[in-house]
Amino acid sequence: MVIAINVKFHGTFYPIVKTDSLRLELENGATVSDAFAALERRFGKDFAEHTKRLDYLIIFVNDTEYRQLQGLKTVLSEGDKLTLGHVVGGG
Repeated sequence: MVIAINVKFHGTFYPIVKTDSLRLELENGATVSDAFAALERRFGKDFAEHTKRLDYLIIFVNDTEYRQLQGLKTVLSEGDKLTLGHVVGGG
């Protein structure tokens, strides 16, 4: 069985993905890690490079920060929203 989730992108992801959101189909039982792998296959090495430092990423599943769930092992369900952004600093 296949599920579909909604992925929202913020900030520095736009130059790579060229959209602010998309629908991503995954196998039933897929995790946040599986979603990252699917996005890397879809957008290539630029996406992989952009997401390799998890400590610089903001990742939410629905409205909960992924580390408050099961981290990258969090199982996704039909209709879930995965939100990706980067920590931004400056002065």
